[in-house]
Amino acid sequence: ANAERRALQAQINPHFLYNTLDTITYMVMGNKTSEAVNMINSLSNLFRFGIGKQEIMVAIGEEIQYARTYAEIMSVRYSNNITFNWNVDKSILHYKTIKLILQPLIENSIYHGIKQKGGKGIINVSCIDNKDSILISVNDDGLGMCSNELTELKNNLVNKSSRSKIGLYNVFSRLCLHFGDRFVFDMESEYGVGTTVYINIPKIE
Repeated sequence: ANAERRALQAQINPHFLYNTLDTITYMVMGNKTSEAVNMINSLSNLFRFGIGKQEIMVAIGEEIQYARTYAEIMSVRYSNNITFNWNVDKSILHYKTIKLILQPLIENSIYHGIKQKGGKGIINVSCIDNKDSILISVNDDGLGMCSNELTELKNNLVNKSSRSKIGLYNVFSRLCLHFGDRFVFDMESEYGVGTTVYINIPKIE
């Protein structure tokens, strides 16, 4: 339980909060009142779900909504230079997942992918029915990684020897905690092309 709590607390990046509040401040100073109100509401919804709900397991529909809210905030902060495409199978929205696994993948795509390639790009988020399981993926056209870097990252996740990408580490460790060997976590990446992270979890009613 303590490990779970620490992992969730680590998801709330203080820099994200500071930068979002700065954006809201600029909106207010520029008399963009309605846009500022929308950002404040989005930020409120984000924290209400991320911190307020005590449940570890949530409906996939809720997890998707949280991720969409985060994406909306980041899109505004990056002056709409990040395009988000969503491919979500509505028939699986009632199944359960552990909370806060999708948003860190999107955050990773932005900060370690698109931001490193100039701050403009595309993120494709997919959540589809995969027979007895659910396949979640986040793909970006950011900087990507060379094969050696990708191999090292995968090894570090499994061996818990590095927390340089804290979001990925938290997601992987929490998947291990709750699903044991009943999940798949994999990554594909090519330097200069982009990265895709895959998570396959069992269907839980």
